[in-house]
Amino acid sequence: MADGAVCLAPNKNAGDWTNVDESDRQRGDRRRRRVELAGGAEGRMQPWEIMIMNAALVYSSVPPSKSPEWRSPRPRTQNCNVGSTILVKPIKHAPQEYAPELLSHFFPYGTQLGLFLNIPRFKESFFQWKHIGHSSRPAPALIYATYLWAIRLSPDERVKQHEHSYLHQAIEESVTILSGSHPDKFLHSIQTEVLLATYFFTKGNFEEGRHRLSKAVLQVFSFNLHKIRSSDPWEQQPTDDETDQRNPVEEGEKILGLWTVLALDKLWAIATTNEPHFKHPTHESVSKVDTPWPPDMEDFEKNLFPQHVRTAGTIHYFIAGVKTDDSGISSRAIEAKAAILWERINFSARTCSANAELFSKRFSHLKALLDDVFGSLPSRDPQTIMRIQPAEQALRWSFANTILNTAAIQLHAPFALADDPNSKKEQITAARAILNMVIAMRGSGREVPHLNPIIGIAWSEASEVLFKEVEFIRFCDTCGIPYEGDECAILYLIQQAVSGFTRLRM
Repeated sequence: MADGAVCLAPNKNAGDWTNVDESDRQRGDRRRRRVELAGGAEGRMQPWEIMIMNAALVYSSVPPSKSPEWRSPRPRTQNCNVGSTILVKPIKHAPQEYAPELLSHFFPYGTQLGLFLNIPRFKESFFQWKHIGHSSRPAPALIYATYLWAIRLSPDERVKQHEHSYLHQAIEESVTILSGSHPDKFLHSIQTEVLLATYFFTKGNFEEGRHRLSKAVLQVFSFNLHKIRSSDPWEQQPTDDETDQRNPVEEGEKILGLWTVLALDKLWAIATTNEPHFKHPTHESVSKVDTPWPPDMEDFEKNLFPQHVRTAGTIHYFIAGVKTDDSGISSRAIEAKAAILWERINFSARTCSANAELFSKRFSHLKALLDDVFGSLPSRDPQTIMRIQPAEQALRWSFANTILNTAAIQLHAPFALADDPNSKKEQITAARAILNMVIAMRGSGREVPHLNPIIGIAWSEASEVLFKEVEFIRFCDTCGIPYEGDECAILYLIQQAVSGFTRLRM
């Protein structure tokens, strides 16, 4: 049977968990292959192309007259490994006179790529007419990593020839950043590693991406970003607290830095079927994350984050379902919670899905957590979310909504495989929500050409659910089995979503 296709015969033994564990392994294998196809050095495909690839697998046995008339563009081939930077001449001076125009392709989408520094402050220091290495400008490694992303996102083919040179320089400077004297070297080092990690993940070099992310995780713990505002008297750092009270934006950058790294670690561990560096919440280091959930940067800019707030065991209490004063309802906080929940659900599916009784207990708890976080969204309607101002907030909420729905698909997967009708319905509802969000982005009138690349995995998961449903509808129709399902509506939704994918890039 072709990978991605489903058995035409429904499971006659409803509730049979015999093949659940095998299905989880197959799902992980499929996800890994999709990520490789989506970002591999040879033949990189966009997520909407993956959708078409899945459609071809599902409809391979359907007569041509009933197959969707879609054609996949030729995959773009490009070499993106570090090893391909042969004979690269290091850059000594960035093209500062062209910086504003070039960086205009990066800053509007920077937070989608892991930028957690305060953007107005960062831009102000970036565009100063000082030499690279001056203390008033960002650390050199961060400057080159930022230019690297700007070049990658730029539509100007003339600047593409410099991409490998800036990659070479960013990596070279990242080696010595912590031994330098830059006043912000710690945060700038973490930010550099995050931008390099997302760059490598997007290019399909997962080994180097995980290496960069592991360095960011190590630095987060080394610099005690997981102990900011800790209520534990043994963990409090008075000197740092006093500094942060004088400059709340700097404190905001530290808090956002922690949660950005943690969320990326969770999400890319799932995408590449690896263990996260931040282990699941029973791991000692994670259970002792005391830093409060992140408000949005605007709250730090306006000094709205109360100075008296002190927290402890932030992730531990969240997973345990214990309510605390730190509710964490900002878009940044919901993004982090969505990533944590998806990874936790993925962990539970891998470790106990073959045990129906054990997974059922965890299922109830995880579903309650998922429903609670869903309830923190400003809306679950994609059109309403995309009308949120500013546009950057709309993107963040849409991303969180998509990740939560992807987590719901995986949570219900074992029960749906056992032909539980409620779980199948929940999966289909979540998959529809994911694709409707794509359609809402397309119809919002906003320019949204660049998104967090992990979202391609969510689109792929949604496509698989809907294609399976179409095949099941056709099976029931062929066998004369009564079944409420609208094949035409599903195919139309997919077609509309594919049209939206062509306007989005990662």
